[in-house]
Amino acid sequence: MAHISFESHEEYREFGLELAKDYSDYIPEHLSPDDKASMAILINNAFEQVARTAKVPREKVVESFMKGSSVICESNTTADIPAFDLNYLGMVTYVYQNLSAFEVVHVRGLNAPEGNIFYRKPIMDGTKGYLTPGTELAATNTNSKYHPYVAADLVVDDPSLGEGDGTNKNFGGKLQYKPVIPGTMTVVAGTVVGSDDGAGNIKGDGVSGTVNYATGEVSVSFSTAPAAGTVVKATYRYDQENGGYAEIKFKYEKEKVKVISRKIGASWTSEFEEDVQTYFGISIESDMVSAMSQQAIFETEAKIHLELYALAQASGAKATWSVTPPNGVSDKDHMFMLKKAINQVDAAIAKQLGYIPVGNRFLICGTDALAHVGDLDGFEGNANVQGNVGSAKVGTLNKKYSIYFNPTLPDNAIVVGVKPADPLLMGFGYFPYRFEISPSVPEVVNGKIDPFTKKKALRSREAFKAVNPRLYGLVTITG
Repeated sequence: MAHISFESHEEYREFGLELAKDYSDYIPEHLSPDDKASMAILINNAFEQVARTAKVPREKVVESFMKGSSVICESNTTADIPAFDLNYLGMVTYVYQNLSAFEVVHVRGLNAPEGNIFYRKPIMDGTKGYLTPGTELAATNTNSKYHPYVAADLVVDDPSLGEGDGTNKNFGGKLQYKPVIPGTMTVVAGTVVGSDDGAGNIKGDGVSGTVNYATGEVSVSFSTAPAAGTVVKATYRYDQENGGYAEIKFKYEKEKVKVISRKIGASWTSEFEEDVQTYFGISIESDMVSAMSQQAIFETEAKIHLELYALAQASGAKATWSVTPPNGVSDKDHMFMLKKAINQVDAAIAKQLGYIPVGNRFLICGTDALAHVGDLDGFEGNANVQGNVGSAKVGTLNKKYSIYFNPTLPDNAIVVGVKPADPLLMGFGYFPYRFEISPSVPEVVNGKIDPFTKKKALRSREAFKAVNPRLYGLVTITG
C-alpha cells in the first residue's frame, strides 16, 4: 500500500473504516469509529511488515493468516517466518485491549513514520474589544474566562472612553461597532452610571452627554471628576443587520508528527527453555513475547500519564488538600473537602476552556492519592481490576469520574482531566505506527555467537503530541 497523506480527519477515518471491513473479526465492536479506524490501520501495518519481511504480497500474508498457516518466502524453499498471529497481530490487538490510556487520550494509528494529525481551534477573524485577529477563543480575558459575547450584538469591552485623573471631567471617543441600537447604551465610571434615552442623550446622576448612534461618537461630562485610575467604560448593543459584526473562524489545524523507536530485548539459554517446557509446559518464547508486550504497555502508559501530569502542573486549574483535618472539622467533612477540591479543578477546566466538555472525565492517581480517593463517599471500586504491569482502571467516583492508578506518578498527585468525545478537540494524542517482534536469533556472548543462547526483541514506533493543555488540572495532597 502506498503511503497516503491524509488532508482531514474525515479522510483518515474513512480510510481506516474501509480497512476495518477486512479485519472485522479482530476489532472489538465496542470501539468508537475512530478507534476502529486506528486499530485497522495498525493491523494493516502489521500485515505489511510481515509481507516486507517474507518478500511476498500482502494479500498472500492475509490469506495465509486467515488459514492459520505460516507464510512461505518467495524463494523455492520451505523457509517460513515465525507464526504471524503470535508475533504481530497478537501484539496489536493485545495493546489495544489492554492500554487504559486509550480511555484518557486520543489514539490515532499512523500509516507512515511521519503523519498528519488534525484538531480544531476557534479563533477571532476580526477585532472586538481586546480580541484581535488570530486570538484563540479560550481563556482570553483577565479573568481567564472564555469571552462570552464574541458573536453577540452586546459589546462590554469596547476600548475605554478614558481614565480619570481626579481633575478631568470630560471624556469621549468613538465606539468600535455601529450603528448603536438606541436605548441600549450605558456609561460607567466607578459608581456613577448614565444611560442613553433613545434619542441620543446620556443622562444619569452626576453625568450627562450625547451619543451619535450612526457614527458611534460619544461625549460625556461628569459633575465630579472621576478619581485617578477610574476607567470610563461604555456598554451597548449594535445593529448587526445594518453594520459589521465580529467574526469567528474555526481553524482546522493540520500538524505533522514523527515517530520515535522503543526497543526491548530478552535472552535465554536452550537449557532453560527445555527445563521450563518440561516442568511447567510453558513455551519460554511465548512468555518472553508476553513479558515484552507488558513492558511496552507499561512504558507507553507511564509516558502518557506523566505527560498529562506535566500539562496539569502547568495548568491554571489547581487545588490542594491537606491530609490533616483543620481544628474542629470532622473526618467526614474533611474528606468532603477532597471531593470538593476535585470538583473545583474540574470546574476550573471548564472555565479556562470556555465550555463544558463532553467526554470521559477521569482522575489519574499516585499511590497515596489513590488511598484517599478510595475512602471518599461515592467511590465504587472495580470488582475485577483490569490493568497491566504499570497502571489500572480501579473504579469510579460518583459515576462522574473514571479513576486510574499509575505508581509512576508522584504519590500525592491527582490529575483531573477529560477526553472530549469530539476527536478534533483532543488534548493529548498518542500515535502508534508499528509494533514488531523479531524472530529468535543466537546471541553474541564474549564476542562469539553462542548457538545455545537465544535472543528476541520487540520494537515499537510511536509519536506523542500535546495539543490542548487546558483540558487538564491538578489536585495536590499535602501534609
